[in-house]
Amino acid sequence: LCMFDTFAWYYDGETTNAGAGANNTTNYRTVRYWPRNSSSVIQNFRFKTNGTDKINISDYNFVYNLVTDYTQGKDALSRRQVGGENVDPSNKHYFVNNQIIPCRGYPMNVNGTDNVNDKQKYCVRSWLSLFGGNASTNIIDTQMIGKATVELTLAPATI
Repeated sequence: LCMFDTFAWYYDGETTNAGAGANNTTNYRTVRYWPRNSSSVIQNFRFKTNGTDKINISDYNFVYNLVTDYTQGKDALSRRQVGGENVDPSNKHYFVNNQIIPCRGYPMNVNGTDNVNDKQKYCVRSWLSLFGGNASTNIIDTQMIGKATVELTLAPATI
């Protein structure tokens, strides 16, 4: 059996810094953040059974963000963020010497520290289509459909 509504993808993400800070400030770098919504890194989503496309969503990241903007309220976004989804990149927190340090906006940080890059474990638990929990059934007997494959094509680093 396959339960589509429990499908999750976990990944480690890290950005590179954006180079020198304002006015070429030495020893500081401008931070780059991941885009909002962990699903923004997915360019194409495909689901196949026995090698045949059943679902093929190109520009998945664009479609996902559009649908999410119209259907998700603040409460739903907050619940997803607890599970590791990147729903609001303007509200990051880092741990430094066992203290929680908020990091908002696009600050500059000292070279050589972990918070110069946006580095975190991310998760995608909210999906479009059959995997999004909106289907009439979320459980399928894989003996009936044969080999099932999910293919995720990642967006370029310029997202």
